[in-house]
This record gives sequence, C-alpha cells and structure tokens, in this order.
Amino acid sequence: MQLHSTILSKKTRVTFLWLLHLFLLPASSFAQTYKINGTVVDSRTKETLIGVPIIIENRNGSGVSSDEKGRYSLTLPKGDYTLKVDYIGFENKRIKISLSQNITQNIELVQTSIGLGEVVISAERPDANVSAPQAGSEPEKSRQDTP
Repeated sequence: MQLHSTILSKKTRVTFLWLLHLFLLPASSFAQTYKINGTVVDSRTKETLIGVPIIIENRNGSGVSSDEKGRYSLTLPKGDYTLKVDYIGFENKRIKISLSQNITQNIELVQTSIGLGEVVISAERPDANVSAPQAGSEPEKSRQDTP
C-alpha cells in the first residue's frame, strides 16, 4: 500500500509542476510566427548575391545572411518590421514589412560606384653612395688540406 501512495504522490508532483510551468510561460511564447523568404540579386545583372546581411532593425542585431544561392529566410512573430540590407559595393536598402502571413520578399540591390581622385605614386632612388657593388658569388674560402 505504501508503494501505491508513493507512486501517486510522484504523479501528483509531476502534474503539479507541469501545470505550474504551463501557466507561468509568457504569453508571447504562444504567439504565431511567420516566415519571410526571398532571394537577393544584383538589380543590373540579376546575379544572386552571396553573404548579404539582412538585419531586422530594433531587434538587437537579429538577422541572417543570404546563402550560396542568394536565398534567405527569417521566422518572426506577427508585427511590423524594417529589414536593413547593407552590402559593400551596393546602395543600402530599408524594406518595411507588415507580417501577418508567410511572405516572399525578393531584394534587388543597386551597384554603386565610388569615384576616386587622382592617385600619385612616387619613389626615391636608393642611396647612390655605394662604392663597389658586387654581383655574383662570394669570395672563396681557403681550404686546408687534411692529412
């Protein structure tokens, strides 16, 4: 009989802990999430761009990078977001999204050209005070005959 009551009390404790855990979970953990999928391409050549960072503004640096085929995927709860896309050699882009269902958001980036001013390369001749430059081999060392 004592064995039966010990098992019952363990079941009761497990049930109690499970219910306590269930009620203490924050309501946000029950929020439905949605996906943003897309491909990042060069607007002129239509080539996919690899490693482009797609950052969600005001979410402590949350984001992803495009993969080897230029694809990316984000999973977020329902809400309004701004995607920030900054990639070297391309114009920065901000995309506002209202997320209430799964969506496809392809991103086209425009190349930028940076004009450089005139570049001047100059050098000075090495020291001309060398009296006798030697090219070739080092002087031979004297050999001693061994008996």
